[in-house]
Amino acid sequence: MQIGVKKTGSLLLCSLVVLSGCYLVEPPEKTESTAPKDAYGLPYLIGDLGGKPVNLPSTKVDLVEYDDSPGWDTEKIKNYNPPPRTYASVIESFGFEMRYTDGLLREPYHKAPQYSEQQYQAQKNLRDSTWIRVGVSAGKNYNQYGVNASFNGVMKKTTRLPPPQYRYQNVPDSLYGLELYAPPGINQQTGIAWRNHPDAQDMYVYKNSNGEVTTIIECRNRKVKRQTCAQRFNIDSSMKVSIRVRFMRNHLADWQTIQREATKAVESFVVPLSH
Repeated sequence: MQIGVKKTGSLLLCSLVVLSGCYLVEPPEKTESTAPKDAYGLPYLIGDLGGKPVNLPSTKVDLVEYDDSPGWDTEKIKNYNPPPRTYASVIESFGFEMRYTDGLLREPYHKAPQYSEQQYQAQKNLRDSTWIRVGVSAGKNYNQYGVNASFNGVMKKTTRLPPPQYRYQNVPDSLYGLELYAPPGINQQTGIAWRNHPDAQDMYVYKNSNGEVTTIIECRNRKVKRQTCAQRFNIDSSMKVSIRVRFMRNHLADWQTIQREATKAVESFVVPLSH
């Protein structure tokens, strides 16, 4: 399997015919002079991730953006000339896929061992797939106020009486150590609970010993074959990084394992620097 690389302006858009999405990285020639290389001779995408120096392997991560990246603005891309990256270059975001049950990161690069890619392709569409998508935000995209503020914002909006399917009320029964908040009441016109509205979703939250929300998990209630959840949290203890993980809803019981493995994967990119 070959990775087709097309240069657009001074960005690289790498795509696989059989894979969805694309890989947005910076030109290797801009970092070869300062960045160490991986086992395949490719320079790492280096920078500062939430206050820590990191080596991001371009064979495993995608959609890498720095604080001065042009994003998806095609006009800015045409004239974008990124500076040589150092470990002081602030990384804003990137993503990757991994299997949370064993920590295996997907590596679609054609010169890499194909085990992870074969496993991913065989399992990604299964109803009980244990592959997750991890999105990492830092720098200007870091959620500096934390998910507790996000939760309070959602609950404050509820008091403003939005459409019933978007309101939240605490459901007394907890699940897997999580508190559940869901749209209350019945649609009098249909006799169907607002919680079952196609646009409604359950919101599970974990609160620490101080009563602060440190994890939010939103699961859509739309009746589809593969229901997913989105889990949000910060890893402030080791670096100022916000993480969003998408996983199959039938693995909600494993939310702590998912959070732990996603955190470990992100922390694995940190490198010690000699002084």
